[in-house]
Amino acid sequence: MINFEKAIALIKKNVKTVSAREFVYVRDALGRTASEMLRSKNDLPEFDCSSMDGIVVNSSDLNTKNQFRIVGESKAGMKKTKSFSSGECKYIFTGAPIPLGDKKVIPIELCKILNNNFIKVKEELLSQNFIRKKGSDIKNKQILVRKNEKLSLRNISLLFSAKFKKINVYRKPKVSIILTGDEIVKKPNLVASNNTLTIVNLLKLYGCNIEDIKYVEDDKNKLFNVYKSLNKSDLIISSGGISKGKYDLVKNFLIENKIKIIFDQVSIKPGKPTTFAKISNNRFFLGLPGNPVSCFIMSIFILKQIIDSFTKNEKELFNFQSAVSLSNFHNKTQLTLFLRIKEKSKNEKRFFKIFQTQDSHMNFMLKDATGLIILQPNQKVYKNQKYNVINFKNISYNYI
Repeated sequence: MINFEKAIALIKKNVKTVSAREFVYVRDALGRTASEMLRSKNDLPEFDCSSMDGIVVNSSDLNTKNQFRIVGESKAGMKKTKSFSSGECKYIFTGAPIPLGDKKVIPIELCKILNNNFIKVKEELLSQNFIRKKGSDIKNKQILVRKNEKLSLRNISLLFSAKFKKINVYRKPKVSIILTGDEIVKKPNLVASNNTLTIVNLLKLYGCNIEDIKYVEDDKNKLFNVYKSLNKSDLIISSGGISKGKYDLVKNFLIENKIKIIFDQVSIKPGKPTTFAKISNNRFFLGLPGNPVSCFIMSIFILKQIIDSFTKNEKELFNFQSAVSLSNFHNKTQLTLFLRIKEKSKNEKRFFKIFQTQDSHMNFMLKDATGLIILQPNQKVYKNQKYNVINFKNISYNYI
């Protein structure tokens, strides 16, 4: 049996980034990982342009004139516009090109229209010139995204502005799921397989392609046939059948098929029998417990770490927050405990209580919990002391 930290270290050591690549549209690239460095293909703006609606005049005219004849307009969508003579001006709109020469943009609120042909500039002119210079945002060949960078909403907005249509990203991990047990396969079902929902929805959050979901009775031959059909998956996940009971077939199945087990027991609760094995080069098998709470906890810690290693993601799923304990608790075991808690706030302070019952089959208690506290072996929690806890609502999968 290994401790939780060792299990995480072994996952990081064995699971490598998925090297296969694919082209995707920028609009669909949120949360993906860039497989190459991306540089701008031109300046942005591509030319000097106005940052305001107003008029554009020759700068030298402002020393001697305050009335100008309107000779046209420059609007967004044009790439260039003709210049004009002294005493003349053009209407100009935000994003529109600036005529050649030393020009000044005057906001429309500082102008007074005299008639259809002339406009007067008010005396209190601003010193600022409302011109966005060519390349003031992005220079040609400037690095926009680095290789292995996780693409946020700000990243893809920048790439879209820089006129990228499709980009090269790492392929999403391909994951298949096997749910074992007569109690969930045979009709009528004795047990609802809510672990399917847990695993599938978290895999979507983690950015995976779910290739297949299979339900298998407690039959070694049927398990083998299903396993062989999933030969294109980077990760195969099973739920149930990994303890030591008569019908817990998964670990023996792995051994008999010479699938290298990296660890098959972790000193944690819940989730102790979690099993991680290597099928072949960067292909793996994860055996999750069948109890719903155990499956949930291991899916947000062990499973997430595997997917993070595939995708080179370094963001934590949860942020720890400080809260005051409302009671004493002593972890008298040699296990790392993932305990469900309930939080509340009073006078702008955060408090939590640890549920006294922590049985791993209790779905309602998991739903009723607001978060977790992780206790190391023999660690004590004291009433009125502060501890770092995880709040389920404080998910930090930040794509912004």
